[in-house]
Amino acid sequence: MLHQSLCGHFFISYFYKKDTMDVKIEASWKERLKDEFEKTYFENIVNHIKTEKLQKKNIYPAGVHIFNVFDVTPFDKIKALILGQDPYHQPGQAHGLCFSVQKGVPPPPSLGKYF
Repeated sequence: MLHQSLCGHFFISYFYKKDTMDVKIEASWKERLKDEFEKTYFENIVNHIKTEKLQKKNIYPAGVHIFNVFDVTPFDKIKALILGQDPYHQPGQAHGLCFSVQKGVPPPPSLGKYF
């Protein structure tokens, strides 16, 4: 996992290659979402995150995990989708999948009812 102070730089360099977006996600999702990555709102999000990182604000999850959900499961294998938002209190807890932490990471208090 990248150190949090590198996250903003990594996010921008990870997703931008010249003038096009190159998001690291599983191929079937990439095909379905590619037009979204070229839209103004998405560029605005990227620029906002870059600005926040330049102001030394913490951004979770780290850049390598932002689209984790779209990288670990092909689109045609999805049977149900549960969208959620959970507050992560400590560095290293958020990893791009809702209601979970990686092995060996203590869950935040809000996940106590799930574990």
